[in-house]
Amino acid sequence: MPTAGNGYILVVDDVAFMRRMLTTMLKSLGYETQEAEDARSAVAKIAAAPPCLIFLDLEMPQTTGLELLKLLRVNESFQSIPVIVCTAKAERKSIDAALKLGVVDYLCKPIDRKMVEARVKKHLGESESVISD
Repeated sequence: MPTAGNGYILVVDDVAFMRRMLTTMLKSLGYETQEAEDARSAVAKIAAAPPCLIFLDLEMPQTTGLELLKLLRVNESFQSIPVIVCTAKAERKSIDAALKLGVVDYLCKPIDRKMVEARVKKHLGESESVISD
């Protein structure tokens, strides 16, 4: 599990409820998290301490999630951070654009705990386990 010493999962979403819901799910699974409400805040957190995984919303004011992805992919220090898009945008155009920028997964809201756990374990290279609710 990511800890302060070996990483955290960054949740980037402009909607506070969505950030809290996802971070609550991740924390219940034993992961350490940080939140960012916009791209500027996300870049500051990533520059200070790169996360081991990012959950990213695409629809944000000022700088969109796709624009943030472009910024991350041109910086060698951040290119290898896996990004999972977690958004309400289910259009083929958005999915294709995100995949071209190297996202490792694309989740459409609403999401659930089992879906989040499976994706995180897959992209952090952890073995699968069965969740008992």
